[in-house]
Amino acid sequence: MGTRLGTPAYDNDQELLVGGWSADGDGQAQGIEWITACHQSTGRSGHGYGNEDGIGLEHHGCVAKIPSPSWLCLNNGSVYGCLEFSNELVSYSCTTSRDRQHPGLQLHQLSRVSTPGEGPTHVALCKDDVGSMHIVSACYGDGTVTVHPIDAQGSIGKAEQALHGEGHDPLPAQEHSHAHWILPIEARAQNTAGSSPSARHLVLVSDLGADRIRTYAWSNGNLNEIGSLQLPAGTGPRDLHMLPAHLQDFGDSVAIILITEWSRKAFVLRLDSSNPAGISIVTNVDLGATQKDQASSLAYIPDDANDPEHGFAYVGLRGTNRIIPLRWNGSTLARLSNSGDDSWQSGFPSGGSWPRHILAIGHRLLVSNQLTSTINGFTCDDDGQPHEEASLHIPSPTCILSV
Repeated sequence: MGTRLGTPAYDNDQELLVGGWSADGDGQAQGIEWITACHQSTGRSGHGYGNEDGIGLEHHGCVAKIPSPSWLCLNNGSVYGCLEFSNELVSYSCTTSRDRQHPGLQLHQLSRVSTPGEGPTHVALCKDDVGSMHIVSACYGDGTVTVHPIDAQGSIGKAEQALHGEGHDPLPAQEHSHAHWILPIEARAQNTAGSSPSARHLVLVSDLGADRIRTYAWSNGNLNEIGSLQLPAGTGPRDLHMLPAHLQDFGDSVAIILITEWSRKAFVLRLDSSNPAGISIVTNVDLGATQKDQASSLAYIPDDANDPEHGFAYVGLRGTNRIIPLRWNGSTLARLSNSGDDSWQSGFPSGGSWPRHILAIGHRLLVSNQLTSTINGFTCDDDGQPHEEASLHIPSPTCILSV
């Protein structure tokens, strides 16, 4: 099974890395920044995570000077990133110490390679059907999906595949294919005899330009497109996440949440072997956005760490700079309040401008506000209500990674 959207335990301080846009993307980031989310007592607790209260943020400096590391991910002690405007991928070994007397975090570069696609905006680590690891990138600039091998030390090799997307739709930002997000899934399906389950390794890619979710499958270590789910014109599929589900017709209880940039909705998808695309739409929720909004990013906080199938999903809106809370009951999403309501249930301020990424840690939310160069920290009550408690200056942040 692919990794579901998670909320790491937070009984102690949490080390984080922040990527951002540098001068080549009209930003101010110098590279990868190291910050700490600090445990602070406020008298509040909840969500079944133990003694968790407030949040503080500390900045320790730039730990890797590199141009526009716009997305970061972690695997087996190595950090991987895409350098969006130089068309490169990079990997580092990461060592950390959480000893309060001698804290530290260091990145040591393992590899830096070119990618045959333009504008890699998202990367994910994927295991193929023969057990080998790859890093797969979504290249927004030309719609290419690239596949690179990873060796045992975490170094990235030369691209083995460059899979080119096709198609376009009516909006100015949809003049051609724009691959945006990679979601690996290890799906379980009955074999032809129906007697035992067998694994099927899939990779879903959102194509914001063609309004499609493309489905790829591994075969003998190669990635092949097997179908695509066509969405309504002007949807702009962006981020794909997995949430804990209890629907019986979800393969292995898989619930896939899609955030759409231009139609400003959250779609619930399911694995569906009867559909040539391998997935189908269950329902969607309008986020109550304005015409100047773009929906981006999602974070999920379960009600209880030991019972994750019920909780709150938080979606960012760039434009009005709000976070929209949604209720997840294991099978459906729902708005907490109508958009005309001025309470927090209908949307609350992100703490800055252009909320690009949201990360959940325990019952806390961290929001990267790209245009105001801040990371803003919130704690959330049992009913989902947020309380902003911290703000930290970080230049042009686009993603936050828990290490």
